[in-house]
Amino acid sequence: MAMTKEERLEKFQAAKSLTGGTTRRTKHFQLAAYTISTMVFGMICSALGPAIPWLAGNAQVSPEVLGWLPAAQAVMCIASGLASSLMAYVPRRFHHRLLFAMMLWLGGFFALLPVASQTMLALVATYGFQVLPRPWIGQMTNLLVSELYEDASLSSAAQSFNQGGFAFGCVIMVLLEQLSSSTFGTQGMFYMAGGFTALSSLLFLKLPVLEDRDVRDVPKASRANSLPSCFTLTCSGLGVLAVGLEVACGTWLITSMTQMGFSTGAAAASNITFWILFAFSRLALAPCICKCLRPRPAAMVVGGAAVASVSCLPAAVWPNNLPAIFFAVSGVAMGAGPTYAMCISMAKERRALTSVDSAMFAIASSLGAGGVPFVMSRILALLGAASFFPTLLCMCLVLLSSAYLIDRISCHRAAGEQDEEDVEKGCTKTTKMAEIEQPAVPATPVVPLIVWTFWEQGWQHAPALCQACASSWELANPDLSIRKISAAELPELLPELCRWPRLWELPPQQRADLVRLALLEKFGGIWADATLFCAAPVMPWLQALRPQGLQGAASAAKANPDFFFVFDRSDSNTWVHDPFVKRGLLISNWFLASTPGHPLVSQWLAAMHQEVAKTTIAYFGMHNIFRTLLEDEANRRLYDQVPRVSARHPHLLEFELGFSTSATGAARELLRQSLEIAPMQKLSHKILQENFLVSLCRCSASVPSLLGELFARHDGVMSKLCQRQLPSNESTATHQDLRLREQENKRKVLASWKTFMYVPTACAACQGEEATAPGPL
Repeated sequence: MAMTKEERLEKFQAAKSLTGGTTRRTKHFQLAAYTISTMVFGMICSALGPAIPWLAGNAQVSPEVLGWLPAAQAVMCIASGLASSLMAYVPRRFHHRLLFAMMLWLGGFFALLPVASQTMLALVATYGFQVLPRPWIGQMTNLLVSELYEDASLSSAAQSFNQGGFAFGCVIMVLLEQLSSSTFGTQGMFYMAGGFTALSSLLFLKLPVLEDRDVRDVPKASRANSLPSCFTLTCSGLGVLAVGLEVACGTWLITSMTQMGFSTGAAAASNITFWILFAFSRLALAPCICKCLRPRPAAMVVGGAAVASVSCLPAAVWPNNLPAIFFAVSGVAMGAGPTYAMCISMAKERRALTSVDSAMFAIASSLGAGGVPFVMSRILALLGAASFFPTLLCMCLVLLSSAYLIDRISCHRAAGEQDEEDVEKGCTKTTKMAEIEQPAVPATPVVPLIVWTFWEQGWQHAPALCQACASSWELANPDLSIRKISAAELPELLPELCRWPRLWELPPQQRADLVRLALLEKFGGIWADATLFCAAPVMPWLQALRPQGLQGAASAAKANPDFFFVFDRSDSNTWVHDPFVKRGLLISNWFLASTPGHPLVSQWLAAMHQEVAKTTIAYFGMHNIFRTLLEDEANRRLYDQVPRVSARHPHLLEFELGFSTSATGAARELLRQSLEIAPMQKLSHKILQENFLVSLCRCSASVPSLLGELFARHDGVMSKLCQRQLPSNESTATHQDLRLREQENKRKVLASWKTFMYVPTACAACQGEEATAPGPL
């Protein structure tokens, strides 16, 4: 059944609420709660191994009799992990409550182990019951963390931080075991760890209830009946190596060092060093790298494995050298520490994680923690303790080569590979994304049905990108008048402004600033920069922003005919990347909508006349003036009525994802969500120069890029660009070449940016306080 207008508006407003910064604190609180659950999970998992001799003594059996428990634990975790994929059928509103019950279950049965260890049957049963919820907790936590942040870098940082909780829990347990064994006895460790786990479960009762998703809004690849993709299975296999490497090092380090002749203190110090640095790499180092440098997850895995491999070399050659051992365990902890989290991010980079995907990683964690240390024990039994570090080195090299090959193969395949959703639909590589549902254009529009776009030298001389953007406005808005104007039309449209001599002395950017304000002040309508691409009808979107809603839109327009809209960028300090964040800009001026003579526009235009009469003009002078206008209380009240939509969404390709990025699941979904919030994207003709743009469009025919995905919304836009001629040296550019070229173009554009311009005046009337600006237009 088709949605009503009211339902569509409600859905649009819900999407628009994603732009607000008020939910960021809630997300941080959720991440902290998930990380604490992972921490106590790490405490529980790392406590049982050293405690097996004590449990065996209570049960009056030899430790060897209980030696099969870790193997049984791995088998149970695999079975429970497969069952945990059923979480896809549990409504999301119950997820936090279910996590509360699972954590309470885990802590309760763990605390009962000392009592149950009096008999073998009770010990085995209690042990099995405390193992069962582990994969469910791990699977749910991984999935919920992956859904916290849309941005890939923030998501990777959050996943690493969450997995760091597991390592920190291991550190706490190492210290807790030493404390309890010397004071309260080993049973005290069980009571304290179990009690802390049960108490931490209360955090989930404080978390907000998650909203259920309409099944129509969830891609088929993310629904309950989907199977894990081959790439997800490959990444989870890589996760087995990653978890196995870290657990094998932490499990057999003390034993191997003591067998090689080192003191117990030196072995314990090395082990504690390993776990502390391991926790630091996940909690602090990897999140900082992800947020600051924004590397791809695969690059993090390859780089970390390379660091671990190089660090193991000295210890593999000189196994009896204590500094070499400290260097090795430090390198493995710092390099391989974030690898498991990055494997999860690799899978999410391809497509949004499903419950089944997350279950695969929970199983991988269990396999790595149980299987790889067992293989290590067989190698040590066969070759001796001196083989410990050579074996670690081989494992690091296997991880390094596997990650590199997976990344290389996936890069070649992902570009031409369709998402499972597209395959099921039988779509081609150039299939358009689903159309955004928009309410119908009301009888009384909020602004005049005019779109002004400007290229000073004439549109026949405009760059290819600008012509494509102008076509997008015509194709997406057939009911609007698209006025593509140049300097030749200005004397007729704005005669008084054109008679002002200073106008023609200004740089083109500042001249365009005056033109946009003068046109909106006189005629009203919409201003769109020549590099703004329109993906869907804009008038229904603007109408939906009116607070009164659709039913009262006509009466609201009569009662309050004034309307003004500008994109908000006051939240840019929370964006993944904003090259101008230090400028403290409040708004973006590449899209404006206004009724004629709106007070904010009129005052803005008058202040701009005074500003550009100076000899030193700031590039962001128009933005600075707007900030100054808001110091007046009446203007602030007017601006408070302007709907807030973050400029982050139209800047998504330019600042965050990149034009040449492959249109894979996660990136494509993020672009789709941003276009639902604001149906346009700000492009750059300085970055997308004609030869580069044409090469990218041609390459997108076989290797779909995000820019190609955007252009595919309008038939013919990309095909016209592909028909343009290219120099011979441009025709063989690969997708990787284009990515590197885009990065180089961005560096050049930012390096050439001029914050201030010196513009001397040629006429006395335009100098100082006697400068004469044109009167009202």
